[in-house]
Amino acid sequence: MRICKINEWNDDVTRVNHLTIALEGPAAEILRVIDENALDAWNCIWGALRRRFGHIDDQRETMYRFDSCKQSDDMSIQEFETKLRTLYGEAWPHASSQQRESDLKRRFEDGLQQAETRQFLRLHAQTDSFEATVAKARQFYNAQEATKPRKAIRIVTDTSHDDSANITTESAIVKGMETVAKTLGDKLDKVLTVQTSDGRRMNADDRVRSN
Repeated sequence: MRICKINEWNDDVTRVNHLTIALEGPAAEILRVIDENALDAWNCIWGALRRRFGHIDDQRETMYRFDSCKQSDDMSIQEFETKLRTLYGEAWPHASSQQRESDLKRRFEDGLQQAETRQFLRLHAQTDSFEATVAKARQFYNAQEATKPRKAIRIVTDTSHDDSANITTESAIVKGMETVAKTLGDKLDKVLTVQTSDGRRMNADDRVRSN
């Protein structure tokens, strides 16, 4: 209908001509049983299209979709608001502004994903309009995002080419080898030490000098 208004196709004959040209595939098959020259051809074509591709009761189906509409994981608060407004306009096109505000506000608060946001609105937006309630929900969500702790980033430094680290490692190895050598030397000295006939103890170096 919007295209008809833009192009000023005001009479049904012109509308039928353009619509029948635009239909393709299964949609064009419905024209076989419709008289395009009939006075009510426009209404007959749209009725056939609804029966073929739409629901049995479009308005009732939209009402159900509105009542069960909830914010999904990948849907922002603004997108959720827009979806509710669209569904409500299709389901109850003649509702009063007061009724529309009440229904939208109720469905918006109940359909929000975060329980914290729902509780916040019930406490601080009881008397607000639907538009004001949406604004408070966005403010609360932004405040939550701003106060969330950021993940700590650990920076690991590669010390494989650090000269001081290499020197420290080499010093520890040398010191360890010296300790082992000293221990082995002490044990070897005890093994080679012998007792003389007069009760003196002589090691290998003393025996060499005595000879």
